[in-house]
Amino acid sequence: MTQPPIAPSPAQRLIAALRQQGVSMREISAECDRDSSLLYQVASGKRPGTNLLPTLQDLARTGHAARRPERRMTRSGEPARVRGRQGEEAHLPPPPTPTAPRPGRFSVQTTYLQGGARTKRITAPKSPRSVGRFDAKQATMDAMAEAAREQKRVAFVVHYADGSSQTLGSKWGYRANDAFIRAEGEWQDAFEWLSQEASAVANRLYDLQALNIPIVGVDVTAFGAPDPNQPVPPSARPRRPAKKAATKKAPARRRR
Repeated sequence: MTQPPIAPSPAQRLIAALRQQGVSMREISAECDRDSSLLYQVASGKRPGTNLLPTLQDLARTGHAARRPERRMTRSGEPARVRGRQGEEAHLPPPPTPTAPRPGRFSVQTTYLQGGARTKRITAPKSPRSVGRFDAKQATMDAMAEAAREQKRVAFVVHYADGSSQTLGSKWGYRANDAFIRAEGEWQDAFEWLSQEASAVANRLYDLQALNIPIVGVDVTAFGAPDPNQPVPPSARPRRPAKKAATKKAPARRRR
């Protein structure tokens, strides 16, 4: 007699549902704070993935991970070491990724929407020289570059230090490659370009640039079907790590 097929685990079913919604395995593993190899094992039924359920349920229900999977603890109450990659030793796991925006500090939160759309909420400190502000600007450029690689459109909500906000591209959005090229080439600063665009959209009722109110957050939403007529800017392509030069070993000397 043939044995009946084994029913997929709850984690396996949730991963399959997220994949159908357009969420990649790389994105699911990032939200779970786990290596992608583990997620592939759970998706194939090789591991149950029970500890991943809270995060996977959040992503499936709301598109945003409000909880991170718990880590195994040792008897002394410390996080258990995780296995390193090939050739690397076991190490302590990194701290959990924040699940909510942190006003006044740099953070990036992603919400996955229907049809493969997603919103990245990026927060930044208002101090112009803080490291977190530079990180937030780079994260905004990275979000536009990712959308440009996927040949999608983008829309923005710009948040200011006085509590106000300005929506850009609410109807049709921008072509992601156009937004990326302008922010990188013309302005060389994502926040400067967004500030200029926000002033133009405000119908000249007030000059946001003249008011000099710092940007403290940006919501970047990538949406729409891929547009094959939208060329991918070369600088938006992912950078490949430089290959290490092979070192030749000196021949061993023969003993006389």
